[in-house]
Amino acid sequence: MLDIKSINQLLEEFSNGLFPIQKFCDEYIKLFASIEAGEIDANLFHILEDLFEDIDAYSPMWTPDDEAKFPYRITEPTLRLEAQKSFIELEEYMFGDHSNQKDEPS
Repeated sequence: MLDIKSINQLLEEFSNGLFPIQKFCDEYIKLFASIEAGEIDANLFHILEDLFEDIDAYSPMWTPDDEAKFPYRITEPTLRLEAQKSFIELEEYMFGDHSNQKDEPS
């Protein structure tokens, strides 16, 4: 079962520079891959999937010029910003009422 609090803590620590980027990526991918179909509602899945896609677009080889030319390439500073956004969205999700919204991710 997905532990939202663990993901939230991971995002917070990474956003605050307390987690090395590669370890963050590895941990997040492992947590994301553990999601079972129908386990979470579509809104939560969307938040988590957006960050998964950002991690997929990240490489230590990309430069700010690469990022400007190709929207599917992001640098470490951008990934940290995206993690901060996801952290905020996840906090909003966690404190909202989602008790009756279990849908399959689309």
